[in-house]
Amino acid sequence: MNKTYKSVWNESTGSWVAVSELASGRGKSSKRKALAAVALLGIGAAGGAHAGGLDGGTATGGSDPWGGPTAIGSNALASGQASVAVGPSSTASGADSQAFGGKATAAGGGSLAVGYFAKALSFYATAINGGVANGVGDLSLGAAAKASGTATGAVNPSTGFLDFDEAATAVGARAVADGSGTFAFGNMATSTGVFSMAVGALSTATGTNAVVIGYKANGSGDNSTAVGYQAASTGANSLAMGTNATASADNAMALGSASTATRVNSVSVGNDTMTRQLVNVSAGTQNTDAVNVSQLKTLGMTTDASGNITNAFVAYDSGAKNTITLGGVGTSAPVKITNVATGTAPSDAVNVQQLTTAVGDSKWVKAGPLSAAFTISALGTDAFAAGINTHADANGAVAMGQNVTTAGVGSVGVGVQVATTGANSSAFGVKATTLSARGLALGNTATVLTGSADGIAVGTNSASGANGAVAVGLNATSIGDSTYVIGNNSTSAGTSSIVLGNGSLVGKAGQGVTNSASIGGSNTVSASNTFVFGSNVKAAGTNSVVLGANSDGSQSNVVSVGASGAERKIVNVAPGTISASSTDAINGSQLYNTASTTAKAFGGGAGVGADGKISTPTFVIGGKKYYDVDTALAAAAAPGENSVQYDTPAHDMVTLGGTDSTTPVTLTNVAAGKVDADAVNLKQLKDAGLTTDSDGTPTNSFVAYDDLSKASVTLGGSNGTQIHNVAAGTADQDAVNLDQLTKAGLKVGSDGTPTNSFVAYDDASKDSVTLGGSNGTQIHNVAAGT
Repeated sequence: MNKTYKSVWNESTGSWVAVSELASGRGKSSKRKALAAVALLGIGAAGGAHAGGLDGGTATGGSDPWGGPTAIGSNALASGQASVAVGPSSTASGADSQAFGGKATAAGGGSLAVGYFAKALSFYATAINGGVANGVGDLSLGAAAKASGTATGAVNPSTGFLDFDEAATAVGARAVADGSGTFAFGNMATSTGVFSMAVGALSTATGTNAVVIGYKANGSGDNSTAVGYQAASTGANSLAMGTNATASADNAMALGSASTATRVNSVSVGNDTMTRQLVNVSAGTQNTDAVNVSQLKTLGMTTDASGNITNAFVAYDSGAKNTITLGGVGTSAPVKITNVATGTAPSDAVNVQQLTTAVGDSKWVKAGPLSAAFTISALGTDAFAAGINTHADANGAVAMGQNVTTAGVGSVGVGVQVATTGANSSAFGVKATTLSARGLALGNTATVLTGSADGIAVGTNSASGANGAVAVGLNATSIGDSTYVIGNNSTSAGTSSIVLGNGSLVGKAGQGVTNSASIGGSNTVSASNTFVFGSNVKAAGTNSVVLGANSDGSQSNVVSVGASGAERKIVNVAPGTISASSTDAINGSQLYNTASTTAKAFGGGAGVGADGKISTPTFVIGGKKYYDVDTALAAAAAPGENSVQYDTPAHDMVTLGGTDSTTPVTLTNVAAGKVDADAVNLKQLKDAGLTTDSDGTPTNSFVAYDDLSKASVTLGGSNGTQIHNVAAGTADQDAVNLDQLTKAGLKVGSDGTPTNSFVAYDDASKDSVTLGGSNGTQIHNVAAGT
C-alpha cells in the first residue's frame, strides 16, 4: 500500500531525513511532542511564508521550497530558512525559527522565542516572556526563566520522531531548569537534577529524578519526592509528604505535617515531639510486617484506656543480643527515650540537644564530623545553607557545598569556593562567581562580573562582563552589552554582536564595534554591521557580508565570497531586473543572452564561447574575407569592380550597365516581389498569364481596367473581342456564357447574331407582359392548363 512520509531533523547526522508519517510517537503519552509550543508556533506562522524585511528588518537566507525568512521591526534579523523575526532587534537565525518581541532570539532550528529578551538557543527550544531555553527541545516560560537541557534532538529510529527526552522546561518568573529532562514550574522554582521536577514558588529539585511539589519544597536526594510547604527529601529514594515534612535518610518516608524521617529505610508519621496513630492496621503475618495492639496483647502486653503500655519492657530482639527494637520486634511506632546522656563515642546514642546543635533551626545542614573546625550559617529570612563553611547571608539565599557564600537576595550558590553577590543570581561549580543581579555562572571559575546584569557565563574560565552578555564555552568571554559568545576561546567586546565558533573575535575593547556577527572558527571582525559566515576570515570593512572560508573581508559595503586567486562562483542566481535604476545582480544566462544578441547582430558566424566571449566573425566581400565589422563595412562601402551603383547621391535611380549605357542588361536571380515597391520576376508575370517567346518577347497582352476606379473594362479588339472559356454565371453580377443563353431559348446564327427574341415582363413588378408582334403574336405549343 502507499505510504506517506514526512521530514524530521536528525541532530546526530546534521540532516533532514524521511520517515513514515504513520510511525508511532515515542511510546509514552507524557513525553513532549513539541509541547504546547506547537500552538504558539501556529500563532507565529498564521500568515503565508515569505522572504522579506519590513520596518527596518533584515531577512536573509535565499530561496527555500518551504518559504523564505521574514523580519519585521527595527534591526530585526531573520537569517534562517523559513524563519520569522518580529520586534525591534529580534533575531531568528535557525531554520524554521521564530522570534517575537524586542531583542528576542530564536537561534535553533524550529525554535520559538516570544517576549522581550526571550532566548531560544537550540533546536526546537521555546522561550516565552523573557525566558532562556538553551537545550534541544527546552521550554522556558516566564521573566528570567532559564531552561538548559541536553536533549540531542536525534531521530528515534523506532518511532520516526525527534527525541526530546532530555529537554528542559522552566515555567515561571526566574524559574531555572538546568539539566537533562529537568522541569521547573513556579516563580524562582529550580530544577537542576537530571530528570528532576520542581513545582511551586521557590521549590528546589537538585537530586537526580527528584520530584518536588510545594512552596519552598526541596528535593536534593536522588530519586526523592517532596510534597507540601517546605517539605524536604534529602535522602536518596526518600519521600516527604506534608507541610514541613522532612525525609533526610536514604529510602526514608516522612508522612504528614512536620514529620521527620531520619533513619535509613524508615517510615515516619511524626517527629520527636509529635506522634500519630496508625489505625486499622491488620495483623502482621510476615517477619517484616507491622503488628497491631491486638497481637501485642496476645503476647501479654497491657495498656490503659489511652493505649499507653503499662507493662512494656525493653528486650533484645534475639538471643544474639545484638539488636534492640524499642516497642517490640516488628513495630514501626517510635518510642521516646528520655534522659539520654550526651554521646561521646562514635557508637553512642545522641540526645536532642546534640541534634539541635548539629541541625539548628533547619535553615542549614552541617556536614562532617561533629568535632570539625568549620562554620555554617543561614542568616537571611528563608535562607538555606548546607555543607562545610557555607553561608547563606541574604534573604532567600541558598548556599550548598564547601566554602560557599551567597550574599545576594534570592541568590543560589552550589559547589566549591562559590560566591554570589548579585540579587537573584546563581553560581554553580568550582570557584564560580556572580557579582551582578540575575547573573548565572556555571562551570569552573565561570564569572559574571560587576555591572553585568542578566549576564550568563557557562563553561570553564568563561566570563560575562556587560549587561545581558552571554558567554558559553571554554575560555569564552563576552564583554559587550547584549552580546552572545558561544565557542571555546572566543571573545567579543562588540555591542549587540554574536560569536558562534571556536577561536573567533568580534570587536576589541575600544573599537566600538556594534551589530556584527561571526559564525565559524578563527575569525576576526573589527568593523560594525558586518557578518561573517566561514572560517579564517579577517573582516575589517563595515556594512559587509563575508561568506566562505578564507574569504577577503577588507572592503566595506560589499558581499565577499572569496579572495584574490581563490574566487568562488555564486550559483542559482535568479535573473535580475534590467532597468536604468536596477541594482539587481545579473546571472550568467542574462549575460549570455546579451552576448548572443550582439553576436547575432555582428553576423559573419560570430557566436558566444564557453568563457562568455564573442568569437571573431568572418565577412566575405568581393571574394575577400574580413574579420571585424569596421573593415567589412569599409570594404562594402568602397565601389568594387562590376559593382552596381546609384546614378546620383540621392539614391533615387540605378541604371544597369552604367549611367551612360543604352544596352539593356539582364537581371537574373531576382526574388519574387512581395510589396508594391518590390521588383517582380518573369515567373510572377507568367503566373499572372503572360506568355513569351524564347527571347523573352511577350506573345500575349493583359486585360486592364479603363482607369483606377476599376468601374469598366474596354476590350481592345478592333472588331470587338471574344472572351472564351467563360464559366457559367451563378450570381446576379456574374457574366453569362452563350451556352446559358441558348439553354434559355436564345438562337444565334453562325456569326453569333441572335435569330429570335425573348419575351420579357413590362417592368420589374412582373404584373404584365406585352408581346411585341406588330400584328399580334401567336403562342404555339401551349399545354393544357391545370
